[in-house]
Amino acid sequence: MGKEYSGTVQMVSLHSLSSACMGECGLRAGYMELVNMDPEVTHFVDTMLCTDISSPVTGQIALDLMVNPPKPGDPSYDTYTQEILLIQATLSQNAQRAHEFLNDLPGMSSQPAKGGIYLYPRLHLPSEIIEKAKFLPEGVFLPHTIPIESFLPEIKTCVLYCQMLLKEEGVFLGAGCQNGETTGNHYLRLCILVPADTLEEVLARLASFHLRLMDTCPYPDRGVKGRYIRDTL
Repeated sequence: MGKEYSGTVQMVSLHSLSSACMGECGLRAGYMELVNMDPEVTHFVDTMLCTDISSPVTGQIALDLMVNPPKPGDPSYDTYTQEILLIQATLSQNAQRAHEFLNDLPGMSSQPAKGGIYLYPRLHLPSEIIEKAKFLPEGVFLPHTIPIESFLPEIKTCVLYCQMLLKEEGVFLGAGCQNGETTGNHYLRLCILVPADTLEEVLARLASFHLRLMDTCPYPDRGVKGRYIRDTL
């Protein structure tokens, strides 16, 4: 873009090891690059990150591999390339499969994956379930130790859904409210970067639970579509 921009525009670039082709969520590592920032701001950020965040050694090793991967001729180049291609193919296929499956469930809709390793299906639940969620006891904790009382009452619905799903089917999904306020809307977070057979098991259990839940309350859109999915699982 020329020096007019490259030498003056302030920019922050973030990259996480959990995204892109690596998909290493558990290693917890990433980097941030500051371009054309005020030196005092850069110093403050460096100080804050160095004192507050410490990535594990395994994460640092994986991050180094991401930014400096094996090159043609290196002993591990073929193995590394095959693994990256497999991850990319699995992610693409799983994203399409999960998107189509979730949109076939009554009371659930999902946007296609645009990137990353998660889908965020939206729940369209009967009012009876939403009302029940308002009576969740105080002090119930979500992952990342976020107390449920810190959320608005109407947001508790996705938390209740995830708790019931875990208890009845042994499947743990993230409550959408973990990712920010979604007043009036209810979402789930589903990781799709898993082996294809694992995803199929998760989707089957999710559908089994979801259809049972929808059957407990009258819902205008349940209809034939819900019966078809239940009969084919």
